[in-house]
Amino acid sequence: GMVKIGWEAALPPRTPERDDPNPPMHLLEQLGIPAEVREATVTFNENQVPVTGLAVHHAFSVAMAVPYCVAARRCPAITAGGGAVYGLGV
Repeated sequence: GMVKIGWEAALPPRTPERDDPNPPMHLLEQLGIPAEVREATVTFNENQVPVTGLAVHHAFSVAMAVPYCVAARRCPAITAGGGAVYGLGV
């Protein structure tokens, strides 16, 4: 979610060549996850949704947000600039 939205607001979108495969799918390939798992989809509102890639994407966002929340409680200065200090450090 939010990490990706913030990143894509500042940078241009990936070209089709750079997005094939996209980063979550590339990671799954590197980990040796079988294609049938990587390419699993669900149908929502008549659209195929890549559930595995989205799960990796959201897990990454949560994995970045939880340490930020913990660090912000212990050291409020890390929230300077709306979290930019943390973002630059990560």
